[in-house]
Amino acid sequence: MNSLLLSFLLGSVSCGRILVIIPTPFYSHQSVFQPIWVELANRGHHVTAITPNPVKNTSLTNLKEIDLGFTYKLVYEDHKMQHVINTETNLLTLMKHVFVVMNNITMEQLQHPQVQELIKSEEEFDLMIVEVHIPGWFGLAKKFKCPVIGVTSMEATNHVKRMVGNMNHPVYTHHVNLPFGEELSFWQRVVCVVFELLDEFQTSYLLFPIQERIIRNALDDPEINLFEIIKNLTLVFTSIIPGFNKVTTNLPSIIQLNGLQIKPLQVLPQELQQFLDEATQGAIYFSLGSNVKSFLISEDKKKLLLEVFSELPYKVVWKFEDTVRNLPQNVKVLTWAPQQDILRHKNVKLFITQGGIQSIEEAIRFKVPLLGFPFFGDQFYNVMRVKFLKLGTWLDLKTLNKKLLKTSILDCINNQTYLGNLEEISDLLDDPQTSLSKAVWWAEFVLRHRGAQHLRSPLADIPFYQYYLFDVIFFLLFIGFVTIFGVSKLMRFKVSHKKLKVQ
Repeated sequence: MNSLLLSFLLGSVSCGRILVIIPTPFYSHQSVFQPIWVELANRGHHVTAITPNPVKNTSLTNLKEIDLGFTYKLVYEDHKMQHVINTETNLLTLMKHVFVVMNNITMEQLQHPQVQELIKSEEEFDLMIVEVHIPGWFGLAKKFKCPVIGVTSMEATNHVKRMVGNMNHPVYTHHVNLPFGEELSFWQRVVCVVFELLDEFQTSYLLFPIQERIIRNALDDPEINLFEIIKNLTLVFTSIIPGFNKVTTNLPSIIQLNGLQIKPLQVLPQELQQFLDEATQGAIYFSLGSNVKSFLISEDKKKLLLEVFSELPYKVVWKFEDTVRNLPQNVKVLTWAPQQDILRHKNVKLFITQGGIQSIEEAIRFKVPLLGFPFFGDQFYNVMRVKFLKLGTWLDLKTLNKKLLKTSILDCINNQTYLGNLEEISDLLDDPQTSLSKAVWWAEFVLRHRGAQHLRSPLADIPFYQYYLFDVIFFLLFIGFVTIFGVSKLMRFKVSHKKLKVQ
């Protein structure tokens, strides 16, 4: 009955013109939202998607994709992002590099001939769906005069939530780039608050003005004001894992999704299928994702990994982008790996991962314990969360030694607590089709109502410092200081006056 009602509601929406902009050149950012723009096109909407990873489905005649794939070269070759990710240990330096790269690729993407053609066209759109972390693209909402849905491939940061008036605690839900676990010390809590202030300053007073100049130049419109345009942001789609992510207070305008990147079961290549079938004692899948390339692992660490793998009774599938010499017989290297179908195989007992949120979700769905090697961004927090929830553990690749690695692998595979906890959290996840239906329903809801301003919190228009009462606290401290200072001066005056009278 509910499915019939949902089908009726979905079917009652007239077709709209939708512009989808997911510009970040990381596949994990793209795979989550590809199903949404494909499904909207399947439902008859005219969709234009600006993306570095077009799906290239020729059967969707009402889907137009602008391919920004050239951006991968900018990030990985021109800006050496792989090297920075693998070698930079200072969080602020890494964030500064990401900041520069983000602004440079935005400029290049907006000058792409097809993007410029779209900007100069008379085309109209009823809705924009935009990745929230690169705010310059929101400027197109002024040209097309349409409401905006923001999307993020991970849990929304506190700043993103503040854009729609959803305030969160800067310590309980600290910034995802901070490598802190669950029990924070006093000084870690101080760092959380200071980092939140720095992030707010960088985003509001550095990133937004630069992005504003970029989009003004691209649209030849000096009147664009991103802070005003952001008021058209009526919903945010986030990607979370129920039972894994912390419970937070969210407004109705924060739509939580999961499993969108999960694909139907596919048959593995015959050679890989046979290799895993023959792993009667179990198999390990090792992948550092799409952003961290295995070829940047140092030779001594590569040798250490292979030595440990050779001493284990398990077969190992290693996604590695280069040739590996002196491979043990139980190790198979693939330049590309069908990750979800490997994790589905009954013989896979462990997933060694960099800690990306999509990889963690896939391991939970297919109930495979995790061993994390985090490199940057939210990966440290994610793997610490894995350890806290007893779904596996994590190690620092830089300080790794043979004994610790071997012990950790065996513990992850043989610890029944991990399997029980994976089973429990896996049961909390939505069917991928459920999240997709939810995303499409909300997109069409915004289309029907030309926005969802009734869901916009008035807190979105309150400055950061006012919500956290900084102005009130500073005022009361000032009054307290003036009062104490005045009383002490008065007391000193009375004492000195009394002495004079005595004399």
